[in-house]
Amino acid sequence: MPKEHSVVFFSLCFWLLWTHRNGVIFDGKAPSLYQLFLTGLDSTTVWAQRLPKDEIQPNVLVWNLIFREACRLLE
Repeated sequence: MPKEHSVVFFSLCFWLLWTHRNGVIFDGKAPSLYQLFLTGLDSTTVWAQRLPKDEIQPNVLVWNLIFREACRLLE
């Protein structure tokens, strides 16, 4: 992952944790790392829009790979 864009990726991760936590506490959802990573996989394209246009696609590929591997490890 390019170092200069890691802040966006980590912000995405923290946002995912925060919204998942709120779902568990306030909406009665079951805690699930697998669901957390699936949501991350769905969110990468939107979050990558914060990057320069020519750097969106390579970062989305890496971020998707990270979330896909995390899901695979939990299966």
